[in-house]
Amino acid sequence: MFSAKAAGADNVHYHAGNRIVYVAHGTTLTELDAQNGESKAAIKLSGSIHGFNVDEKAGKIYAVLTKPSVVAVVDVAKREVTDQFAMTLADAGSPIDRDPKTGHLFVGCPKKGMIVILDPKSGKELAGIDIPLGIDDLHFDEHRNRLYASCSDGNLAVLEKKNERWITIAKLKSPKNSRTCAWAGGKLYLGVPRQDDSDGPGIWVYEPDASK
Repeated sequence: MFSAKAAGADNVHYHAGNRIVYVAHGTTLTELDAQNGESKAAIKLSGSIHGFNVDEKAGKIYAVLTKPSVVAVVDVAKREVTDQFAMTLADAGSPIDRDPKTGHLFVGCPKKGMIVILDPKSGKELAGIDIPLGIDDLHFDEHRNRLYASCSDGNLAVLEKKNERWITIAKLKSPKNSRTCAWAGGKLYLGVPRQDDSDGPGIWVYEPDASK
């Protein structure tokens, strides 16, 4: 157990391969030793970092930035930005996930209500998928070829790729301002703020149809 200072921390990811914890705060991506919390490096980026995704196999980190609205590509070994993909279909937002098979990046854009799909090799925007406003978290379900998007306007959107097209197959009502969610063990865990009929905040658990 350890603690480390990272003022304004917005997102955290663990790199199992090199036992490094990456923390996004402000315009900095900080590396922490997972065993003792020692700061190993601070990678400066051109804008405020929100969501980011670690591709251990490729040795890259894809970081969503605002002002400018881009996805920055960070070389893990070099500890530097090697490329930037401009966001033109919608504002860059916070969440990002990746399809490990195709490498495609999924970037959530809260203000316009959209998920933008990017090619990680060319940086080209492949598509923009309309979703409810206020996306805050996004997860890719590799087994079912689905995306789960938690949106603060009171919706949990479920999208599925069918015949090379992404379509919305469900919009599940959730309490407004339910933002953070986690995908683990084949279930989605959504953080829900305190409701009038409850003593405190809670976690709603969603499980996909077992037949899928």
